[in-house]
Amino acid sequence: MSDLRDPLIDAFADLRGGVAPHVTTPGPADLYRRLDTRHRRGKVAAAAVVALAVAGTFAVLRAGLGGDDTSGVGTQTGNTETSLEQLAESTLDLPAWRGDAAANACASGPTRFSGGAYRGPNGTVTIQQVTDVDVDHDGVKEAVIHLNCTIQDAVAFQVVAVRLDGSGALRTVGQVAAQDGDLRAVCSVQATVGGAVKLLVSDDARPDACTRPPSNQIVTHWRTYTWDGGTFRQTAGPTTFPQLPTGIDLAVRASELTFTDLGGGLRRGTMTVTVRNNSMIEAPGWWVYLPVPRNAVVTGGYGCVYLSPGDTAAALCIGLPLRAGAELALTITIDVPANVDWPQRVVQVWPPDDYTDSSVGNNDTEYTVSP
Repeated sequence: MSDLRDPLIDAFADLRGGVAPHVTTPGPADLYRRLDTRHRRGKVAAAAVVALAVAGTFAVLRAGLGGDDTSGVGTQTGNTETSLEQLAESTLDLPAWRGDAAANACASGPTRFSGGAYRGPNGTVTIQQVTDVDVDHDGVKEAVIHLNCTIQDAVAFQVVAVRLDGSGALRTVGQVAAQDGDLRAVCSVQATVGGAVKLLVSDDARPDACTRPPSNQIVTHWRTYTWDGGTFRQTAGPTTFPQLPTGIDLAVRASELTFTDLGGGLRRGTMTVTVRNNSMIEAPGWWVYLPVPRNAVVTGGYGCVYLSPGDTAAALCIGLPLRAGAELALTITIDVPANVDWPQRVVQVWPPDDYTDSSVGNNDTEYTVSP
């Protein structure tokens, strides 16, 4: 069956693309922690009231932790001339931030920290981690600082090395790395025996990128940076993130929609919709779309909601990641007036944003209604 191109689908597609990436939806914590957009930027659109009902779009998670060492996460202090306490209440000369346009508003140059943070009019810069490394091999360890800048829902980072000069003032040695291109987050900073700096990096820019559950759609790996006397250069580890597969094959089938009389001119219909992932990789989520009469009351798991833009209406359900070869059965209940006409008797499944379906022929199915 061909795609159901009716006004509701078009209206929801516009809403999903323009609004859903910018909101967090109330609901079961586990569901909405994992249903999110990959890169949330910009301002919340005016239609947020509807978007709050449909649970932001799906997380494009990337494959689990890479690299050979994930120990040492957290603040480290040791044999250094610069203490963490001093850094938390100091003025740091910050290099320019890179990456997203929002980073242009982050504080740079001499920046006064209090309690480990600088709270400016456009954003907040915080010290995330401090690691001691003798980057210039002079026998005195520099402080390598992981900094985050948060502006609304956007987060930028940079890693900077500083040391005390002869007068006791903090001097910036150089910028080890910064958010740029596909380098979106730093999850850990570690020292090496040879004075190099190791960074566990991710291509996921969300604020919780480093604490999200491992998945076949999260890529992290270690990169090593070395001071050459004038700048930090990457000397080991991958220089790019791999291109991950985004093609999946979702299929849907539906039981008969069976009605019972509720009395008072109302009846209740119940049906089971089963979504199957025929892919070789995990599907990070899915949408089920079911046209229903206007003024219907829809209930069901996985964030099923009723939408009615214009003259049409539908039940829309969103689902958690589905493993390769797995399927999930979803029971949907619909209360409607007894004399209402039923719309198209078709249910569809859609892939999440940034994904394509390799076999669209099994993305929709017809069902029967009884009585």
